Amino acid sequence: MKKSVKRSKDNTHLFIKCKGKIIKASIRKVCSPSHTEDVMRFRKKEFSLLKKNKIITHFNLQSTGYKKGKKYLLVLIVKPGFFDGKNEQQPVLSLDDAFIATCISVQNHVPYGKIEAGDFRNSFLHIKNIGQLKKIILQRYSQSMPHIKPKEILSLGVGITRLRVEGKVQ
Repeated sequence: MKKSVKRSKDNTHLFIKCKGKIIKASIRKVCSPSHTEDVMRFRKKEFSLLKKNKIITHFNLQSTGYKKGKKYLLVLIVKPGFFDGKNEQQPVLSLDDAFIATCISVQNHVPYGKIEAGDFRNSFLHIKNIGQLKKIILQRYSQSMPHIKPKEILSLGVGITRLRVEGKVQ
């Protein structure tokens, strides 16, 4: 098994756009009111497709830290960030219209050759096969992790998280 790739220096804080200002807040402080474990970040295209009572499959690079049965806060990425192995610019997130979802299942370190057609059943409309998935993974992580070459990004495989969207945060 390949060594896990570090994707961030700071996994305890977030940058949130609030009333026109960007504030730094601990993940605990952000998640506490909604009784969620952590934050899942979505680009605008995918965030706009989230709906209450919907099952979704989300793909990440290599692996996720999400756990079956736990609840997560689904938020919009307002401005993407990056981590080049040394320097980090965290993404700016919005809590407006955030959702809560329960993790149904997680698979980590899945090579593309082991992804089955059923893994795409509840994925977003623009990710319905391995070719589309590779394209999206390269788009996301070539920008956010510019120090990793595209061939290496694809060699890492994916993490697959299935979620049940419970509804919007009140």
